[in-house]
Formats: sequence, structure tokens, C-alpha cells
Amino acid sequence: MYVALIQNVALLVAVSTLYSLASRLRGKHPGWFKVIAGLVFGATAVAGMAMPFHYAPGIMYDGRSIVVTMAGLFGGPLTAVIAVVIAGAYRALLAGAGVWAGLATIVGCALIGLGFRRFWKNQPVHLDVLRLYLVGLAAHIVMIACQLAFLPRDRALATVEDIWLPVMLIYPAATVLMGILLQLEDRRWHAERKLVESQELLVQSQSIGRVGSWELDLEHNRLRWSDEVYRIFGVDPGNFGNSYEAFLELVHPDDREAVNEVYTQSVAEGQDGYEIEHRIVRPDNGETRFVHERCTHVKDAKGRVIRSVGFVQDITRRKQGEEELERAKQFAQSLVQTANVIFVQLDQEGKVVNLNKAAEAITGYTLEEVKGKSWFETLVPKERYPEVWEMFARASESGAIPQSFENPIVTKSGEERDIVWQNSFLLDNGKVTGAISFGIDVTERKRAEERLKESEARLSLALQMAHAGHWEYDVATDTFTFNDNFYRIFRTTAQEVGGYKMTSSEYARRFCHPEDAPLVAEETRKAIEATDPNYTQHLVHRIVYADGEVGYMAVRIALIKDAQGRTVKTYGVNQNITDQVRAEQERVRLVEQLQQAQKLESIGRLAGGIAHDFNNILSVILGYGTSVLGQLPADSPLREEVEEIVKAGERAAALTRQLLAFSRKQALQPELLDLNNLIRNLEKMLRRLIGENIALELSLSDDLGPVLADPGLLEQAIMNLIVNACDAMPTGGRLFISTSNTSLDSTYVATHPDVNPGEYVLLAVTDTGHGMTPEVQARIFEPFFTTKEKGSGTGLGLSMVYGIVKQSGGHISVYSEVGKGTTFKIYLPRAGSFVPAASLNEAEVTLVGGTECVLVVEDDEAVRKLAAEFLSRLGYKVTPARDGAEALGMIHEQGLDPDLVLTDVVMPIMNGKDLVEQLRQTRPHQKVIYMSGYTEKAIAHAMDLDPNTLLIEKPFNLSDLAAKVRQLLDQPVTNN
Repeated sequence: MYVALIQNVALLVAVSTLYSLASRLRGKHPGWFKVIAGLVFGATAVAGMAMPFHYAPGIMYDGRSIVVTMAGLFGGPLTAVIAVVIAGAYRALLAGAGVWAGLATIVGCALIGLGFRRFWKNQPVHLDVLRLYLVGLAAHIVMIACQLAFLPRDRALATVEDIWLPVMLIYPAATVLMGILLQLEDRRWHAERKLVESQELLVQSQSIGRVGSWELDLEHNRLRWSDEVYRIFGVDPGNFGNSYEAFLELVHPDDREAVNEVYTQSVAEGQDGYEIEHRIVRPDNGETRFVHERCTHVKDAKGRVIRSVGFVQDITRRKQGEEELERAKQFAQSLVQTANVIFVQLDQEGKVVNLNKAAEAITGYTLEEVKGKSWFETLVPKERYPEVWEMFARASESGAIPQSFENPIVTKSGEERDIVWQNSFLLDNGKVTGAISFGIDVTERKRAEERLKESEARLSLALQMAHAGHWEYDVATDTFTFNDNFYRIFRTTAQEVGGYKMTSSEYARRFCHPEDAPLVAEETRKAIEATDPNYTQHLVHRIVYADGEVGYMAVRIALIKDAQGRTVKTYGVNQNITDQVRAEQERVRLVEQLQQAQKLESIGRLAGGIAHDFNNILSVILGYGTSVLGQLPADSPLREEVEEIVKAGERAAALTRQLLAFSRKQALQPELLDLNNLIRNLEKMLRRLIGENIALELSLSDDLGPVLADPGLLEQAIMNLIVNACDAMPTGGRLFISTSNTSLDSTYVATHPDVNPGEYVLLAVTDTGHGMTPEVQARIFEPFFTTKEKGSGTGLGLSMVYGIVKQSGGHISVYSEVGKGTTFKIYLPRAGSFVPAASLNEAEVTLVGGTECVLVVEDDEAVRKLAAEFLSRLGYKVTPARDGAEALGMIHEQGLDPDLVLTDVVMPIMNGKDLVEQLRQTRPHQKVIYMSGYTEKAIAHAMDLDPNTLLIEKPFNLSDLAAKVRQLLDQPVTNN
């Protein structure tokens, strides 16, 4: 039995040979290797079963258990499956009583091999003998277990009893033997694989490094080169002579002698080797290359050189780099020496190592004069020395120097020059060994910049004083660029509007008056399309300041064109001419007012002269007419005609008296009067005169001052005003008569040159009639001018009033709104306390101001500006608005929070009363002062204002305005 088992096991040795053959596919085709290995293991198992040890019919023992175990252990799952399938198929084919035990043994042993392979992390090649024996022992315990499990019980026990000892003695040992053989094959394969990889790595390394090895046998003059040497020299191995002489033929002719001498001398003198760099000429393309050779000689026992081994490296690129570096170095040296900038090289102590010519020229020192001396002590100004030296010392320690900074130097002549430095440290193994600096002399540039800044400052100041700003417009980008003066004109800053640049549409929206924006756009288009390179344009248009006020701007435009004649930019100067335009408008108004006064004066003189002469004529007519009438009998047919002549003369006399009143040539009988008493005496007659459909209201001041005037003429003037007021209210209305003390200051006098500043008594007559247009108001006091129907009036009533007031030393003004009514104001000098113009000086009046926010709402630009500027001078924060709608927008949309609203009553779009009502819906305690040309009583009734409303009448003097503003602001807020 033992001999049969040993012979069967001997077949397993053949597996190692077949496994070795299969290993040839292992590197390039690992999958096929596992398949073929499975076939080898399976075939071996079949061979073993072909000559088994037959224990009994159908029960046989062979080496299949060892084969499939090794298939699982060394081949892995694929190899084991193939071996199991082949061995199992053959065992099934043999059949017999032990077929199931045999099949179970095949599968179980394969699983044992796979299990140990996994347990030892797929590394069976590293298993020692003990572990291999453990694998064999486990596999054959499984085999005996299969015998017990699948053979009939009696037969199984007998069989196991007979075969367990030889099996457990021979088969585990055979497993160890086969494992060792397979390990040897795996180790051989891995060694060969590493050798191949090392050779490939060597070849790749030589190729990458352009390094090849060579060997020269001196005894046989046989030269051997590696593949890389052939590639370096550009030689085909099949056409190379493989001798020393063949090598010399490839050396550059100019280097051949030197190379031969070095080699032969080293051999003759028995040196250990040599090293040389030389050129070669490649025969394949004729290119010259640089190589570096190093050789070691091998000597015999007598010290003679018998063999040379060395390497050759292609250093062409390095040589080219060195040449380029040398050229770059020479170029850099040339550049440094010829550059028009300072070049300074310092050592780690700050001493001068090198200077270029520009440095010598600028500093005045030659290199020989300062070499080895401290740069900082020699050329840095004394006051800057500690700071600069400390910075250099600190930077030397840290290795980080400011790349750029500005520092002056003192030249040899003592002049101080401003230098901008670019710096870098020189390092050796991370240690600072020195520094190099390039310096640009910016002295002249800085002086020019300072002169330019001074010039720009002067120009900016000049533009500012001229209320002018500068701008540029880029056609391609549609972008305006403005300077600070431009924004100063518009009472804002570049920061508040988002920068110095904006598009044309944004410019028009922000600053152009909406009605003038099309004009500005059209003139800009004309300038851009102009073909004349010297084209200029002068334009005047309205602007809107940042605070909403309207002003006037004069613009002068010039062009910049490209080579093709296209306009690429426009530029110009804007000048704020608002003051000039308003001054001109005021001048025109004053001229018109003066002309009106002169016209009335001329008409008055003419009317007076005519009335005087006409009175003489009328005296004759009435004298003779009365005389004739007295002589005619009562029943004379001529008596009626003469009476009509006398009546006509009397009417003509009345007209002449009116003309004399207008011309201020009638005789006055002035008395010291109390206007209140005069009005009260007329009240009963006035109520009968005006009729029942007109309500009369009196508002007479308790402390009214006296006036010096003719009471009869003054009554006549009042009656004329009342009659005109009634004519303006044909369907009824309300008539207000008021008196008060007032003063006319220099501000009012400035716009009314025929008035003297001082203290006055004011008599105001207000109606709620149809009002007058500005054109009618301009001619209202002209003699014979009337708006009544033909035959309804002479047009001398208001002319007479004008004459009476002027002859009494007073002033009359009219304020009217179409559809709202009219107010006539008569100012008569206060008797006994009249203050002449020389004494009425605003500077002498103490005006109390504040810091609160005041919103001024007025549609008349002149009044709005007057109130805003005056209150601003008193310290208030003033915001102007043109109407009620704009004021609401400022509060609700822009967040304005005014402490006081000063608003006109009668305005377009939204009147003052509606504005206040809307404000008090969200601001119930808002403080308000109304302004109006009507009297306080009249406007309170006409607009249905609260009786407690504070109102200041136009024209107002500034002291009254200041007092009322302060009075209201100082009042506490009440919750009722």
C-alpha cells in the first residue's frame, strides 16, 4: 500500500514543471495563466486517478486531494474551479462505491486551499514548511471525514482504520513537497519579473537622463555600447565597428586629439580613470552635440589596464543653457551699466559692492570712492538715516525687504534727490549675503507734479470762483466724467451721486431741467456730428440743483477727433450763471417797474397840466353858464339847455379833480388821523353801498399808530377801493378791511425803489372776487385804463387812489389771483415815529435763529429763494420745494422730517391748505406757518383755515419772519 501511494504521489512532482511552463503567460496574460494552471492541476489529478491504489472495488486513493488543495492555495478561485471540474468529472466517470466520497474530497480540499489562501492574504509564496504541513493536514482530515460521511458505515470504518495512518503520514508530507516546488517557481517568476522591471527602469532612466554605459576590452579592442549610447551618437548598431577607433571617428575633429590624449595617457599611466567633456558629430543628421564622459579602468594583477568601463551623457541642453546663461549675464551686465536708473549692490552690512554708471552720474560718486563704505552713512539724509538703516537691518534678519519704497539720497554736491527703489536680497542657502536695488530718480517728476498740483489747485480755485466746472464725454462708451467743481455747482458731491462718471441719460435725469433736456441732447448730437475740428458751441440751459431749485448753466463745448475725422470725445466747461440770469431778470423787472413809475409820473404831469388848463377853461364855462342861467327867466326855452351846459361843466370839473389827485397836485389838508376811527365812521355808509349780497368784515388793530393825511381824500380813496371790490363780486362775496402796524425793510425796498424803509400803518382791502391777471395788474393804476364795459367807468378811480397815497408819502401794492380775489395794501408812514432809511439797518436788529429743519414751499422762485437763504443764514436747515406735491414727495419718499413747514397758501397743483391737511394725516402735530399776499382775515376765510393758523403777509420783512418762525418752534407740542 505504501509503495503504491508513494508512486502515485510522485506524479505530483510533474505539476511543478507544467506550472513553470504556464508561468510564461503570467506577466502579459494573467487571466490565461490561471486558466492553464487550472488545466494543469486538473490533468494531474486525472493522471493520478488513472493509476490509483485500489483499496476495494470502487474505492481508490490517489494524489487528487493534494492537487486541488494546491490549485486553491496557489492558483486562486478560477484555477481551483477548473481543477475541481476536471477532477470531479473524471471521478464521476469512474463511478464505484466511493464516487460520492471522492467528489466530496475534491470539493472539500479545494475549499481548504482557498480558505488558507484568503487567510494568508493571497501570499502562499511566503508560507514556511510548518504552515504548508498544516494545509496538508487539514486537507486530508477533510478527506478522511468525507470517507466516513459518504461510504457505507461498516465499509467506512474499516477503510478509515486501514488507510488513515499511511494517508496521514504520506499525503501531508507530499503537500509540503509540492508547496515548496510551487513556491520555488513563484519566487523564480517574481525574481525574473523584478529583473526585467529593473532593466526596463534602467533603460528608461538612461533614456530620460540621456546617459548610456559602455565597456572597452583593451586586449581584443572590443567596444560595447548600451542602447542609449547608440541613440546619443546617432549610430545604427548594425553599422558600427565596435572599436575604439570607430568611436574616435564620431568625436568632433577639433576635440578628437584631446579626447584620445586623455584616454591613452590615463591607460599608459595606469590611472584609475578620467573625466572629460567634448563634442561629437552625429552621422545620422550631421548635428554637433556635447557629451560628458567618465571612465573607470579595470586592472590586472600587475596593475595594467585591461578593461575600461564608463558612461556617456548628452549634455547639449546644459551646454546650451550655460551659453544662454552667459549671454544673459553679459546682457544683464550691459543693461545694468547702460540703464538710466541707479543700480546698487550692497553686502549684508550695507556696504557698497557695485554701482553702475547712472548711479555714479546721479550721486556724483565714483565706484572707487564709495566701494566698501556704508551706503546709508554716505548717501542717506541724516534725518532719515536711523529709520532707513533700522529697516534694512530688520529686513536682513527676516530675509524680507520691502519690494518698493521711496527714499531720498544726498548727492556728493549736497543736493537731495528723491529716489523710488526696487529691492531684492541676495541669498545663499537661505542666508542673506547682500542686496541689490534699482532706483529711479523721480525728483523732476515730483517737482513737476507739485507744480501741476499747484496749477490744478489754482485752476480749480479759478473755476470755483467763476462757478465753473469741467467735464469730458466719451462718445464710444456714452460716459460723462466730471470734476469736483462740477458737483459743487450742483450743490452735491461725487460720493453722493455715485462717482465721477455717469451716462448721458443719467446726467439729463439728474441735472437738466426736464423742459431743456431735449435741447441739450440735440446740441450734443450736433457737436458729435460736426465735421469742423475747430467746432465750438455755446449753450445756455436750465438746470436742477440737488436740492430741487432751478438754476441756469452756460456750457461751452469743444471736440476731439480721431485720424478719420470722427468725434471720439467732447469736452467743455460749465459755468453757473444763475446769479447773473436772476440779476438780469431782476434788472429787467426793476427797469420795467421804473419805466412804469416814470410812465405814471409822466402821465401824472401831463394829466396835471391838462387838468390845470382845463380847470381854467371850466371856470370860464361855469362862470358864464351860471351867469347866463341867473339872467334867464324861469320860463325861458333856453334855460334847460344852459342847465345841461352847467351840469356837464361840473362833471368835467370832477374829472379834473381826479386827474389832479393822480398827478398829486391837488391841495391837501393833512391831519393827524386814527385810521380805525376813519373806517368806523365810514362803516355804516359802506354797508349800504356794498349791498346785502356782500358781507363786510373789519379787522382793526388795537394799537394802531397815527398817520398824517387828508381825511377827505383818504375817505375818497377807500370808497374807490370798495366800489372796485364790489364790481369784482357781481354775485356776492366777502369784503375784508384790516389795519395793522408794519415795517418795510431793506429787502422789500430793494425790489421797490420808490419806497423808503421804515415804520408804516397798513390799510388792506380784500375781496373774494374774480381777481386779475398779471397783465392787468401791471396797468391797474394807469389813468383811463379800465376792465369794465364801455360806459361803465372812466378808469380814473384807481389812478386817483394811487395819487392820493403817493401825495401822502405812502405806497400802494396789489396782490391778486385769478378766481381767488384781490388785496390792495396802502402803506402810510406812521406819524411821529417814522424811521428813515438811514436808521433802519437789519444789522442793528437782533435776529434769533436756530438749527431746526424748515421746509419752505413756495411757487414763486424769488420769494422761495429769499426765504430759504435768509433762514439758512440764521442757522436753520432749509429744504425748498416748488409746490405741495414736491413737498409731500420729500417727506414721504425721501424721509425728510421738518420741524416747521413754511408754505404759501395759493399754489398750482396743490395749495397750502391741502398740503397741510395731507401732512397732518400722518404728522398731526406738524407746525405750519402760511404765507400769503392776502390779509390774515381774508385768507383764513377764503381757504377755510383754522382761526389759530399762524400767517405772515406778503410782502414780509425778514425780522417779522424770523420772529414768527422762532415763536412757533418754541411753542410746546400739544396733544389736543
